[in-house]
This record gives sequence, C-alpha cells and structure tokens, in this order.
Amino acid sequence: MKKANWWLDKWWLVMTDGVSDLCIQDPGFDVDLHIITDLRSMTNVWMGDLTVAEALKSGVIELHGSQSLIKKIDSWLTLSRHAHHERPPEPMNLERFFATPLMESGE
Repeated sequence: MKKANWWLDKWWLVMTDGVSDLCIQDPGFDVDLHIITDLRSMTNVWMGDLTVAEALKSGVIELHGSQSLIKKIDSWLTLSRHAHHERPPEPMNLERFFATPLMESGE
C-alpha cells in the first residue's frame, strides 16, 4: 500500500442496538475490540469462506480487547446476506470473455 493511502488501513465498525456502521475515520468512541487482519481475510470471513475459528487458528485474524465480545464474536459478526449464494468456482477470465466474438443475430 502506498504511503498516501495509509489512512485506509484502519476501519471502525460501530455497532449499536444491532445496527452496524463501517467508518473510515475515527468516530470518537472508545474501542472495545481490536480486530487485526487484512481486507482479504476479513472478506473471506464475512462471505463465509473462512470461519472466525479458522482465521484465528491460522493467524490471519487477531482479536484484542473485550473477552466477552471475543467469546461471542460468532453471534454479532454476522455473515453477508450474499454468503450463502452459490458462486463460480473461479474468477471469470475477462481477457477470454472480451476476446470471444459476439454472436450474430440468427445464429
């Protein structure tokens, strides 16, 4: 990451009464739990491709702070609503997609 973009390396997840808000600037609240990870690993957890337990065991996520929040992380860190949708087995090859000629009408 370029130094000019370092401000993007910290995000704040503010949860109040079951409603969450993701902030890219410090909202000014006390921090109850620090989640140390990279964007890919957090996305893998959020999409259900990796459980929190697997992420912790492999070391791609570290949790520091409130023990009660850590113990119950599976109950408050919910999956994306898209997590259970079937996804392609591999990313689409865009070069091959755009190199394929369009079908002419009548074919």
